[in-house]
Amino acid sequence: MTYPVLSPAFAHLHTIDAVLHAMAALRDDVDDLAAAATHARDAVQWQAPSARAFATRADGLERMLRTVRSTLDQAADDLRHARYRIVASAVAP
Repeated sequence: MTYPVLSPAFAHLHTIDAVLHAMAALRDDVDDLAAAATHARDAVQWQAPSARAFATRADGLERMLRTVRSTLDQAADDLRHARYRIVASAVAP
């Protein structure tokens, strides 16, 4: 048995699930970038003056990637909570 009144809620759930899936893929890409940045930073010979400038930029990149990860994680949590609220309101009497 289907309930037409629930169709909009389920359409939103599908959209949220698609966004969460895309966000998980994006989070994986950010993790890959962070690993590559760490690898590049570790491969540098740190005695050269230009290496110190690179280290400063690498540190900034790592901070930015941590911020991106944190923002993605918070947005995903917010979407999951929205999804739970939609489900709860759809099944509430």
